[in-house]
Parts: sequence; structure tokens; C-alpha cells
Amino acid sequence: MSKEQFGKLLTQGLKSIAALEKTDLSELQYELGREIGISVWTLYKWRKNTSIPSDDRTLAILARACVQRGHMGRQWLADFLSCTIYSNKSALLNELYPESDAIVVTHNLPRRQHKKLIGRENELHDIQTFLSARHRVGVVCISGSGGVGKSALALEVAHSCHESHASLQPDERFDAIIWVTAKNVELLSAGQIEREPTFTDLDSVYRAIADLLDIPAIFRTATQAEKNIIAMRLLAEKRVLLILDNLEDVDDPSLFVFLRDLPAPSKAVVTSRHRIDVAVPIFLHTLDEETAYELACMECERHSLSISEAEVQLLLQKTGGLPLAIIRTIGRMVWRGSNIETEIAQLNDPKNEIYDFCFSKTITLIQLSDAYQLFSALAVFNAKISRSALGFVAGFEDNILRRDEGLSDLEVLSLCYKEGDHYCLEPLTRMQALTELHAHPEFETVSRDRWVKWYLKYTNTYGGRDEYEMHLRYDYLEEDWNNILSVIRWCIDEMRYEDTVALWCNIRDFTHIYGYWADRVSLLTWIIHEAKNRGEWQTAVQAMYDKAFTMTLTGPLSRHEEAEGLLQDCWNKREVISPIIEARVAALMASLYIKFHKHEEAHQWLATGESLLQNAHLEPLELARERTSLLFDKGENWFTLGDYANARKVFEEMLQQGQISGWQRSIAHAQNWLAYVAVLQGDLEMGEQYLRLGWAVADRIKEQRVQAYFKRTFAHYYLKRGNSVEALKWAEAACDSFERLGMPPDMRAMRELILNLKAD
Repeated sequence: MSKEQFGKLLTQGLKSIAALEKTDLSELQYELGREIGISVWTLYKWRKNTSIPSDDRTLAILARACVQRGHMGRQWLADFLSCTIYSNKSALLNELYPESDAIVVTHNLPRRQHKKLIGRENELHDIQTFLSARHRVGVVCISGSGGVGKSALALEVAHSCHESHASLQPDERFDAIIWVTAKNVELLSAGQIEREPTFTDLDSVYRAIADLLDIPAIFRTATQAEKNIIAMRLLAEKRVLLILDNLEDVDDPSLFVFLRDLPAPSKAVVTSRHRIDVAVPIFLHTLDEETAYELACMECERHSLSISEAEVQLLLQKTGGLPLAIIRTIGRMVWRGSNIETEIAQLNDPKNEIYDFCFSKTITLIQLSDAYQLFSALAVFNAKISRSALGFVAGFEDNILRRDEGLSDLEVLSLCYKEGDHYCLEPLTRMQALTELHAHPEFETVSRDRWVKWYLKYTNTYGGRDEYEMHLRYDYLEEDWNNILSVIRWCIDEMRYEDTVALWCNIRDFTHIYGYWADRVSLLTWIIHEAKNRGEWQTAVQAMYDKAFTMTLTGPLSRHEEAEGLLQDCWNKREVISPIIEARVAALMASLYIKFHKHEEAHQWLATGESLLQNAHLEPLELARERTSLLFDKGENWFTLGDYANARKVFEEMLQQGQISGWQRSIAHAQNWLAYVAVLQGDLEMGEQYLRLGWAVADRIKEQRVQAYFKRTFAHYYLKRGNSVEALKWAEAACDSFERLGMPPDMRAMRELILNLKAD
């Protein structure tokens, strides 16, 4: 259903009326609005693609007006109705454009179970394309996990073909639409109920064809071969659409041969949890958040159920966008008179009927296979994962063939889906996978150990110290961050201290540079507590310094005060740390005192840090690297005091030291501050030069804080240039970055600049 197409067609119709009746378009809209009982504004919104009316009366009034008064053609009417959910499109089409030779499509379709199909517009369009007589595809398979909406989509396809037949070219029309289902169980609000399937094998498909088309000759033949010949001849002479629902419940190899050899111009649409190799696949995922929200609201409206926005969000989070779970949960709330908390608790119960309905038969198929082992191992991961990582955790590191065969089985059975070379589980499927994993504690223990081992190696390979072009490695960590964070938190829950610290050391610099500051503070809090309890003071001091470093950049005064306490604890334990860490603590203490406007104390701490570095006997490159951090704080001190000349000298030295050490992040930092100082001093040419050089580096290495500072500098640069449009763009970008990182003072400064720019 296309809002854009509907608005375009409605506008065409109304303009045609206005032209023929020589009336003003606004007057015509007032007239139609009074007849329908709506405002002109509502009609205007329909024309401008904002929404589509959903009631038959309104749609009929608009259609009749455009056809009878605007002389719009039959094709216009067919296109107009196809954009809507009008309940009987064929009837209105035949009413306004009667045909003496109108074709009646024979069908046995069940009624739609929904007011409208939500969120499958692209799939619906693709299937309708495949069903064209001009397309070579003969069979379409709608596959996906249980409850994802395969049958609903197939039924929508069938009804759409039936309702639009009169508007189609003769060779595009179906002479008959035949629906059969192998479904033997339905899951309703009250629970699972048994039902009689309408087909179980190829013979039952033939029987449905014979019954609907009134051709009993198929069953008067003596042999299966003769039945096949008659059926194939019939399907070649007539254009028949076969809908075979729940094909996974049918075990008849001859049926697949029949589908493979299905003659043109007939077509077939099958639904199955298992993909088949004789059809073009249409795979259904769960609904995205926006579409799932629309479905939940529609179901609440249908049942006259009122739930809060927070309850809807909770429902969507727990159901993971699975249509059956959303519809059934809301239905149960109405039927049982229960609340959302009760129903969510039901969804958390692995014995819930929804899991049995969606997964039991499929799990039985793989229970003794490699696919089952891979399915259980997938539950360990919190996000999509590469086949190599999954194979290692599942125990197939040395047998790639078995791993890939097992993964292929999972895909075919819709128990996982593939994104590139990564594998994912839908939310409720993951709940089932966790149930299978917990059912085999020995395998879970071994898998979890392999999981930790994999990420220790992975983070060691792609993490580590920030230097040179670190983003070339760190991008791998960012891509897999949800899984990395998940394994660290599991180690924390299991009190695996050594593994937690080892993982942390590998991701320490990454979490700072890529802006995962909240995760960083949370992990460090646990490490500090555990390291102190174990008397591991070197680890504790390093962690306290790291936490204090992040807290000096974020949060209110209370956070800065907490950072000061952490740094004081570090200083009191300096006998157990290296001179480098000692110097870093001194430099960070200076940075903190700058924020407290205690500039003399800051100067003293900077002098202490410089002395410690000079006496540390470091290699020249290492000394240059350490000095860049200290020089940054020194330059910031002069800058805060408003002494831009001294600040510029210090930042120039910082740039020089960064270039000696080859530390890209430090170089970009220095260039930003040199640009900022130059802009504030009015030297725009010099500011632009540093901006262009530094921004290219900052953008490439993805250092979030440096990027935020550059955006701020660009805003002030364009402000000085008198280009308020560019200044506003960069100020808003900087504000967003500071907000994401949690840097309130800088964020507030940008908001003030934005307000001033907008006021001008």
C-alpha cells in the first residue's frame, strides 16, 4: 500500500473534476469534505502522501466522484483501489465499469484474518511480480520461522490477485485460485487447537483442483501417471494459482517433482518454515520496530484495548517483532483480562505454548545432528556472529565442512538467518536456543569456555594499545562490540576475574577512542573493587586512573569530585606503579584542577608530571608520546586562562612531539586546538589550514572526542567567516557528539551557540 501513489492518483482525479466542471480545486475539496464528514485539511493530507483513508464509505465516495464526475478511466480506478484496503475492490470496479464479459475467478480462499497486512509491502510487490505471466518463475516459496506471518502474506497475495483480476490484461488474469493447507494445529489465545488439513500429499492437491474446477475425471483415471498427465494438461490450458500452505508438514517427494514441473501459465505460492530448492525464495524476518509498533496499535484498536506507550515498547522488546507473538499476547490480555507483566512473564517461560508451536517439530529434525550443536552455540552470542567464531565455539574448529553443512541446515529450516558471512537469531528463536543450550550443561560449559577463549584471542588481535592507524584494527572491535561486551559481563557474573582483566586490557584504549564511555566506567568499577579485594594494586591503580580519566570528561561536579578521590588514591599508592603511570596521574590531576579553576595547583601538578617523565629514562619515542598528553593539559591550562599566545606555543610543541612519536590521535588533538586558538585570535587562514589537516586525520581514525572538538572549531570558524548556515550545521553536529559522549559543559556551550545562531 503506497501513500505516495494514492496521493498522486487522488490529486489526478480531483484536478480532472475541477477542470471538467470549471471549479476551483479548493471549493471541490470543501464540497467533498462536507459529504464525507472530514475537514479540508484531512483531504489535503491524503493528497500529500501523509495517510490513506481506511473506511470503505470514504474510499467509495472518492472513487465514484473521480470516475463519474472526473471521467477517470478503468485503469486509474484499478490502480487507485490497489493502494487501499477497500474490502471488495472487484465489486466497486465492476459497478463503475461493468463488463458484459466480466470474468469470475473461481476460488476457495478463506477470509483474511486481519484488517490490513502490515509491513510486508516489499515482499508483496516481489511476489506479485513473480506471478506475472511475463515472469519465468513458476513457484514462489515464502519461508521463515513459525509465527512470522507466512500464511497471512500468502493469503494477501491470493486475495489481491482475486480482487484485481478485472483490471488486469487477459493473459495476466488467473482463471482459478486454489488454497490448500497442511496446517494441523492453530495457536489461538486460548492455546493450541487441532484442525483438519486440506492437503497431505499430491493426490489431495489434485482433489482440490478437481473439486474447485469441477473436473472429476482426474479421479476416474486408473494410475498416478494418468492423473499427472491430466493435471499438467489442465494447468497448461488454464492459468491457475495454487497456494500450498504449511508445506513443511507434507512428506511426499512426488509433490516437489510436481512443483518443479509446474507448467506455464499456472503459478504456485507455497509457505514453509523450510526452504525448498524448486522455488524462488521470499524469506520473512520479524517486523522492524516501527512496523511492529503499528501492528500492536492496530491489534489494540481492534480489541478496544488501551495500554500505555511503555507497555507497547515492553511488548515489542520481548516479542522481538514476531507478529504471532504480538497478536497472541494482545489477544490473551483481552481474553484473560490479564496485564502486560503477566503476559511478558509467560513469554519468558520456555514452556510457553508459543515455543512449542513455533519450534518443536523443527528442533526434532536436527536434534541428533551438527546443526543442533551450532543452534545451541548460537545462543551464547548476543548479536550476529561470523561463521568462524560460531564454528570455534560449537566445537567445529577443525572440521569446516561439518560446520558449513550444519549452518546450511539451520538456514534451510529457518532457525537462523544470514547477513553476509554472519549468522543471527531472531529474539524468540534465541530464547529457544538458550533452552536447548541449558538442557545440556556439559556442552554449555565447554561452549562458554571456548567463547571466552575466542574473544581473548580476538580482542588481543584487534585491540591493544592506541597507536598509528589503530582504526584499522579497532573497527573490528566496534563491529563485534555487543558480543565482546556480552562475554565480559558474563565473565563478571561468573567471577572470572583474570579473564575480565585480560579482556579489559585489550579493549581499554578502544572504549575511550570510540566513545563507549558508559560501558567503560561500568567495567572499571567492577575491576577496581575486585582488584582491591585481591590486593592487586597495580591493576587497581591503573583502573582507578582510567575511570578518573573518563569521569573528568563527563558528568556534573560530583563526578569530578569522585575522579579527584580516585586520583588521590592512585597517588597514595604510587610506590607500586611505574613512573609513567605516576606521571599520567599527575597530568590528569592537573586537568581536573583546571576544571576546578585552580590553575596554580594545576601548574604544580604539570611540573611534577614533567619531572617524573624526565627521570623515567624512557626511549625518545616513548617520551615524546607521554609528553604529548601532558602538553595537552598544559595548553588547556593556558587556554582556560585566556592566554592564547602561550597556549599556542604549547600546542605547537604538542604537535611536534606527536609527530616524533607517530601518535595519530595526539597529532589530530594538537591540530584541532591550534585551529581553535587561531580562529579565536582572528587568524582564519591559519585556522583553516589546521582544520583541513587535522579533520582528515580525526575523521579517518574515528576518535569520537577529537571529532567532537573539531566540529566545535568548525562552528566557530564559520561563525567568524560570517557563514551562519555552516556554523549552525557544525554546531548542531558538535552538540550531538558531546551529548552522546556525555560531556555536559561542552554540550551546553554548543546549545547556547545554536540558540544565538537561530536568533540571528
